[in-house]
Amino acid sequence: MFSSAYVSTLFNEQNGYWILIISVAILGGEKIDEIRIRSHQRMIGSIIGLALGIILINLNLFELLIYLIIVLLNICVVFFVPRNYTIANFFTNPQILLLSSLNTTSVNLSLIPYRLFNTIVGISIVLVLMLLFEYGLSVSKRQY
Repeated sequence: MFSSAYVSTLFNEQNGYWILIISVAILGGEKIDEIRIRSHQRMIGSIIGLALGIILINLNLFELLIYLIIVLLNICVVFFVPRNYTIANFFTNPQILLLSSLNTTSVNLSLIPYRLFNTIVGISIVLVLMLLFEYGLSVSKRQY
């Protein structure tokens, strides 16, 4: 977590806090194999979710309809997180993009590459540190 927090401060201008959030979400797995699977699921879900978010933003929906879609997306996230982490992530990014579109009068599509970049960095930090941890465990179990 410390490593993710440190790197997220380096990317503060690009919404770097998502690196930390993604790392925490992936580390929710209790075992190393679960963490590895969750990292792959997060990447797949994020890519599909960002594509879905781009489609929803480009539809130029009415504000009330956007609110309803955000509520439905949130319900889907809560429903799918314990069942299928990949599918839950399909709904997270569109929800965030729609929420950010409500905040401004013009849609900020530059947020999308930053979200993808932060996802890749967060996943990479977790995977590299997990590999180091596994290596450390294997070294500590050796017989000398």
